[in-house]
Amino acid sequence: MVGYSREKDRPFSAFFSFPWRRRHILATGLSAVAISVTADISSDASSPTAGADSLDFMKISLCLTDRKTLDPVLGKALFCRLIGKTPKRQAKFGQLSSIFNSQPWENANHFVTTAVKQNPDLPPLIRDILHGWYRGIVDEKVVVYRSAMMFSLTRNILYPKTYANGDLFYWTSRPPEVPLPKGQPVMKPDVPESLGK
Repeated sequence: MVGYSREKDRPFSAFFSFPWRRRHILATGLSAVAISVTADISSDASSPTAGADSLDFMKISLCLTDRKTLDPVLGKALFCRLIGKTPKRQAKFGQLSSIFNSQPWENANHFVTTAVKQNPDLPPLIRDILHGWYRGIVDEKVVVYRSAMMFSLTRNILYPKTYANGDLFYWTSRPPEVPLPKGQPVMKPDVPESLGK
């Protein structure tokens, strides 16, 4: 039996039949999701591990990737997903940062070789950091896609396997305006005259 509302003696199903009601419910639901995601990110940012550790994460990432600059927003997202949510990685990352801060390093190879000699349990964490930056994936979850390093390294060099020879993500931008040809074809098209009759 369908329940009735007390205000206008209408079935509850009629409450959802108006488009503006459905839009209102959808907007409310989306707002709740946005608030929960924002609260989750802010709680990660205000956690004790997000201070000096996030700065160390960026410094170690710069060394491992041999880059002069990295996106801090992407670094914060990778740090929260990779280190902030896994206690085992937090302990290993503390050891990795103490090794990193112990002396200046010539290059990534020098740093990784020394770190692995001092602690043989660190290679998985180092690989996870590099996978996060290059593939944009942490624990089989996509943190970033378009800004992952594997795309920036091959930009203007490798193209998708397709008949449309465009750069990566070319389909997300507006195609250039191409003027209509004004010349006449050199040869008549080889089409039977009976075609279309």
